[in-house]
Amino acid sequence: MKNQINMANGLLKPLTKETVELIAQWEYETPCNGCSFKDRFGRILLRVSARNKKAIRAYKKAGFRYAETIQDEIAFSDDMEDFRVMALPSPITVREAASETDAAVFWERLHACYKRDIFSDSDIDELEYFLGSEYHDHCASELGERTRALYAELNYGSNARRRHFWETASFMESGADEWDEPLMILPPEENAPITIEILSDPEDRQLKKLENGFLKEIGETPSTEEKQEKLAQAIRDGKITFFMAKRGYRAVGMCSIAKCFSTFACADTGIFDDFYIEPAFRRKGVARMLAQAAQQWAKDNGIASLTVTCAPCDEKMYQPLGFDTHLGRTFAYLC
Repeated sequence: MKNQINMANGLLKPLTKETVELIAQWEYETPCNGCSFKDRFGRILLRVSARNKKAIRAYKKAGFRYAETIQDEIAFSDDMEDFRVMALPSPITVREAASETDAAVFWERLHACYKRDIFSDSDIDELEYFLGSEYHDHCASELGERTRALYAELNYGSNARRRHFWETASFMESGADEWDEPLMILPPEENAPITIEILSDPEDRQLKKLENGFLKEIGETPSTEEKQEKLAQAIRDGKITFFMAKRGYRAVGMCSIAKCFSTFACADTGIFDDFYIEPAFRRKGVARMLAQAAQQWAKDNGIASLTVTCAPCDEKMYQPLGFDTHLGRTFAYLC
């Protein structure tokens, strides 16, 4: 907790022992007695009785500032009481490192953060690589090739402590990479156009990444190298076609159509599957764009119908996208 709060503004004085102890106490209080929480800006807020002057003075000394006064019920009573809401400033602010001194301070603090919070349980070789000049120079050259970074994404190795740290910096979970390492992304603030493309490269790394994110979300095991190769071959053979939702160079969603021949229609039919959008890019119309692109492609390629198999809880998601014709129930024999 100390490390998370002490990121504030880069130049704030170190937290006192008293502050750390107070925060630790709030973190482990039971829900009925707890008085602290975080708002969407990452500030730690606490609620304290307006009559408790001693506590208010202690919190002010620890760096908290008055935010507002609210009325609420007293515990185990129907009586109302005034409470002070006090806030500890947001733990992290971001600004441009405008000078060489700023940049040097940034790398020094980043290395300290790595040692303390990110790679505290790593072997010495891994730690030396990430803190060494080779990795530093590589990052600098990669960023130098772009006018600005469009996405900030990382994997946290399923480490709850690392995940919590990055959540305080507004990162959110975002599927898994091609090796099934869980990912987090800082959701982009700016709007950017979404385009739908048919996948042309069966070995596309972004397809593997989206597939593992999809499998993780539905509770299935990650794709192995053998399965990835079988999928790539099926794409080459035209057995399955993937549609990718692209935001710039990045694929943020996908769906697929697998062909099969129907003796009822005496024509090809399609199975609509692999429908997945990364959490940070949902509720932006991407699902409808993917579904419409797949449906239009099916019409253009003589496919008589598209079917989707889903759980009852997902029916209301698919019906507004055009999958509104009931064809009975689906049963399967698993070989």
